[in-house]
Amino acid sequence: MFPCLPSAKTIPWTLLYKEYMNHLVDQGALMLTVTGRVNQTKQILATQFNFRLRTPDLIITPLEGAVVGKELTVKITFQNPLSLVLRNVLFHIEGLGMQRQKDPV
Repeated sequence: MFPCLPSAKTIPWTLLYKEYMNHLVDQGALMLTVTGRVNQTKQILATQFNFRLRTPDLIITPLEGAVVGKELTVKITFQNPLSLVLRNVLFHIEGLGMQRQKDPV
């Protein structure tokens, strides 16, 4: 038997955006799998971390007075946290009563 002393060790690690940017999907979810092996016992240790990246807050400002039954133009503002220019950005907005009525079939 090998003596097992309780201890914890922190190993700093940084994952740069350029290393994972091409693997992101719409929801910005990442899954990390961490594995290790205890040399003395050959026991394998593994765990997974699932998390979503925080997206910037959107500020939606009406550019005119809202009127029931009328279209409303808004301005969407946010702070780009990335060090690259975003192009062809598409916002998909959903909300109660925001869809046009369809004629009954």
